[in-house]
Amino acid sequence: MARRSARSPSRLGVAGSILAAAICVALIGLLVVRFTAATHAVVASAAHPLNRHIAPDVTISLWNGTPNATLELARLRGQPVILNFWASWCEACQQESPLLAAAWQHYHAHGVVFLGAALDTPPADGVQFLRQFATPYPAGAVPTEATATAFHLIGLPATMFIDRSGTVVSRVDGQLTASTLANGLRSIVG
Repeated sequence: MARRSARSPSRLGVAGSILAAAICVALIGLLVVRFTAATHAVVASAAHPLNRHIAPDVTISLWNGTPNATLELARLRGQPVILNFWASWCEACQQESPLLAAAWQHYHAHGVVFLGAALDTPPADGVQFLRQFATPYPAGAVPTEATATAFHLIGLPATMFIDRSGTVVSRVDGQLTASTLANGLRSIVG
C-alpha cells in the first residue's frame, strides 16, 4: 500500500489555491474595469455637484517659474481658468499634455489662465514631467487628499473649466480630446 508523503499537496489544498487565485484575478479585473471607466467618463455640465458653484480654493506650490512660488486659485477671479489635475505616472495625463500646451499657446494671449495641479506626485517626478512635456503654464503640487475631496475627483486626469466669477462651468473627468477641450474653452471664454 502506497503511503502519502507529508509533502504532497492534498486535493483540497490545490483546489483552495486555484479558487483563491481565481478570486484574485476576478477582483483585479473588476478594479481595472472600474478604473478605466472612471478615467474615461465625461461628466455632463449639469450632472456634477461642483458645476455652477464657486470652485474651492486651492494653493499650488509651483514647480516651474519662480522658485518656492505659490499660486492661489481664488486670486484668479476675473479671469477664465482651466485647472488640470494630473500625476506624473498617469498615462492619460501624459497623452493630453501636448494638447493643453498647444491650447495655452493660443488662449493665454486672450486672458485664459491654464494651471496644472499635480496629485500624488513626488517633486522630482513632477519637475521631470513638466520638462519632458515642455509645460508652458504654471504647474505644481497640491495637497492630494484634501484637493481630491474638495473637487470631487474620481480619477486622473480631470479638468475644470472656471469662468471669470470663479464658478465651475464644466469639467472633464478623463483624458481631454480636442473636442472636449474646445467645448470647455467655449463655456468660459464665450
